Amino acid sequence: MSTVAQRSFAGGEISPSLYARVDVVKYATGLRTCRNFYIKRSGGAESRPGLEYICETKYSNKRARLIPFIFNSDQTYVLEFGDQYMRVIRNGAPVEVSGLATWLIGTTYAEGDLVTHLGVNYYSKVSSNTGNTPASSPTQWYALTGTIFEIPTPYLEADLQELNVIQSADVIVIVNRNYPVRELRRTAHTGWTIPLVTFAPSISAPTSVSVSGGSGTTDRWVVTSIRIDSYEESLPSSVVGASSLATSGSPRTLTWTAVSGAQEYNVYKNINGVYGFIGVAGTNQFVDDGIPADSTDTPPVARNPFSGSGNYPKTAGYYQQRLGFASTANDPEKVWFSRTGFFRNFTTSAPLQDDDAVTFNLAGRRVNEVNQLVDLGQLIALTAEAEWLIQGDTAGILRPGEVNPKTQSYNGAATLKPILINDNALFVQARGTVVRDLFATIDATGNIGYKGTDLTVFADHLFKLYSIEDWDYSQIPNSIVWAVRSDGVLLGLTYLREHQIWAWHRHDTDGLFENVVTIPAGDEDDAYFIVNRTINGSTKRYIERMTTRKIDDIVDYIAMDSSLSYDGRNTGATTMTLTGGVTWAYTETLTLTASAAFFIAGDVGNQIHLYDANGDLVRLTITAYTSSTIVSVKPHKTVPVAMRSTARTTWTRAVDEISNLDHLEGKEVSVFGDGFVVGSPNNPKYPVYTVTAGSITLDKPYGVIHVGLPYLSDLQTLDIDSASGESMADKKKLVSNVTMFVEKTRGVW
Repeated sequence: MSTVAQRSFAGGEISPSLYARVDVVKYATGLRTCRNFYIKRSGGAESRPGLEYICETKYSNKRARLIPFIFNSDQTYVLEFGDQYMRVIRNGAPVEVSGLATWLIGTTYAEGDLVTHLGVNYYSKVSSNTGNTPASSPTQWYALTGTIFEIPTPYLEADLQELNVIQSADVIVIVNRNYPVRELRRTAHTGWTIPLVTFAPSISAPTSVSVSGGSGTTDRWVVTSIRIDSYEESLPSSVVGASSLATSGSPRTLTWTAVSGAQEYNVYKNINGVYGFIGVAGTNQFVDDGIPADSTDTPPVARNPFSGSGNYPKTAGYYQQRLGFASTANDPEKVWFSRTGFFRNFTTSAPLQDDDAVTFNLAGRRVNEVNQLVDLGQLIALTAEAEWLIQGDTAGILRPGEVNPKTQSYNGAATLKPILINDNALFVQARGTVVRDLFATIDATGNIGYKGTDLTVFADHLFKLYSIEDWDYSQIPNSIVWAVRSDGVLLGLTYLREHQIWAWHRHDTDGLFENVVTIPAGDEDDAYFIVNRTINGSTKRYIERMTTRKIDDIVDYIAMDSSLSYDGRNTGATTMTLTGGVTWAYTETLTLTASAAFFIAGDVGNQIHLYDANGDLVRLTITAYTSSTIVSVKPHKTVPVAMRSTARTTWTRAVDEISNLDHLEGKEVSVFGDGFVVGSPNNPKYPVYTVTAGSITLDKPYGVIHVGLPYLSDLQTLDIDSASGESMADKKKLVSNVTMFVEKTRGVW
C-alpha cells in the first residue's frame, strides 16, 4: 500500500453523512472529530487556549448580554447588559470608581455624575439634579454595588437578546421593539449615559418672530435656523402674518430672537397655501419688499415615525451617511432612513429633495418582516422571507423616490445580526439552523447581484435540533467566527472565502456558553464569553476571556477554563541580595536581603528563585523570617559565583498556596506551575486538587501558577480511503508508521 498523506485540516469537522463520500474535496481535508481544536488560517489544527476568569455577572440567576464598544484600538470595552443595568469591562477587568466627591445638597448634578453619600457610591439618573438626597431618592439616584461602575437601563432580562445595536464614534444606538430608541454615550471610562433619542433637527427654530406693521393674514412667513457647523436646518418657527402685502413701496421687516448655534436663517413666505423660500438672513432680521416665493423650496416638515408603542424599530443600520431603522410592530415591512448626514432628523420637504428622509416598504409574497440592514457597498435588507438589494438611483445613491429594491434570493434571515468579513456578510438563515454567506457577483452586462453559499451543508450534524443564539467574529489571528449554540456548545468557523476555506470546529467546557463578543486587544482580537457553570451546587454566570497562544515562555500558557493565575516574577525595582555563604553549597543556610519591605512571616516554606543572565536558576527555600527585608534561606544547589553577594532584580517569589479561587469552590482543578503539569483530574499520573475555602495547597512552591477547570482536546482523522480505483473502506489496513508535523507543541499522545 502506498503512503497516505493528509496535508491539511481545512475542511474541519464534517458530518457522518459524508463518511462514505470520499469523492468530495472536504473528505481529503476533513476530520471526524475536531473538539476543542480550531482550524488555523493555514489549514493546520491547534488546541484552543483556555478561558481566563474575569468576573461574575451582577445577577448569576439571570441571563446577561455582552456588547462590544470599540472607539479605537486603544479604547475598547465589553459592556455587560443585565436586567436593568449595564457594567463596563476594560483591559480584562470591571471598571471601578474611586475618589468620588461627597454629595452636596446645594450642588446641581447632571445625568451621569457620580458622588458618594454615607459610604455608598451613586450615579445621577437625571439632569438638573439638585437637593435630592441619594439614599432616599431612587428616582434621581442609582446606587452602585461597591466600587463597580454601572448605570441603570430600562431593558429587562427577557429583552436582552433582542437588543440590536450599531455604533458610530462614541455613540451606540440601541433598538428593541419594546422600547423607545436610546443612545449609549461615552465621555470617559466612568462617563456613560443612555438618553432617549429625540428625532428632530439638532438646532431650535427661532422664537418670538414678529413683523412690522399691522398683524393679519394677508402675508404670512415662517423662519428656520441654520446650524453653524453642519448647515442643518431647524423646523419652521410659528407663523407670523401682516395685514397687507409686502411690496417695494411698503416693505415688511421680520425680527426674531437669535438662536444659539445658528449661522444664518432661512425665510419662507406663504404662496397659495405653501411656504416658499424668499431669502437668507445673516442676522435676526429680514426685510421682505415683495420678494416672490419659490414654492419648489419649502421648509422641513416635522416627522417622528418612532413615537409611541408599536412604533419602536426592531433593527438599525448606517448607509451613505444616513441612519436607518426598520420593522416596527405596526409596520414590520417598512424601512426609514434619515436625512443625509443628520442621523436624528427624519424631516421631509414638499416637493421632496434629494437629501430628505427616505421611507419605503419591502412587500413580498408574505409578510416580509425586515430583520437586518447591511452595508456591503450597497444596501442589503435581510428579511424573514428574502434577501433584498436596495439599488437606489442609476448612480447607486439612495434618495426619495429612488429606492429600487430587488430580491436576490429567498432564503430568509433570522434576527441575529450578520457578521461582516471583508466584502462578505455571514447571516443565520431563518429558523436559525443554517449559516450562509452573501457576496457580490457581476453578470455579463455589468450588473451587480448578490448570492451565497450554505456553509453548514458539510457539517450539518452540528446544527440538527439546534440553533445559533449568538455569534461574533475574531479576525486576528485565525479569522474565526465564534457561535454559541442553543445547547450551550461553542462552535467555531474558520472562514477565508478567498481561499475557499470554511471549517467548523466545536468546543465545550464544564458549563454552558451563553454569549460571545470579540474586541481588538493589541495585535489580536480577544473573545469574551458568558459561561453558565454549576459551582458548589449553585448556578453561576461568569464572564471569561479566551487566552492567547502567542507566548514567549511556556510558563505563560493557559490550557484550562475559568482560570486565575499567580505570577511572582519581579517587575519592579526591588532587588534581592544573597550573602553569608562559605562554600555556598545547598547544605548552608544563607541570608537573603530585599532592598525594600517585602517579606512576611507567612513566607516561611515559600521560595525565592534567582536567575542569572544565562537563565541559570537557584531555588532558595525560606527557612526563617527575620524582618520585612531579611529572611534565612537554603539553596537547592551550589550558588553560582555571579549570584553571590550581588543585588539582583531578576527573581521570582514562589508559593505553594493559591487563594482567591472562590469562583471554583468545590471543583477539581488543573494546575500548571512553572511550565509543568502539577495537577490534573484527567490524568492519573498527577494529583487531584480540589478548591476548598477558596484555595489549594500544592506539593511545593512555584513562581508562575495557573489554576482552572480542565478540558480535553480531541482531533480524529477520517478513515483511510481513496476516491480513485477500488475502495479501501472494506479492506484491512496495517499502519506501521505515522509521521506528524507539529509546530510549538509540548507533547502529543
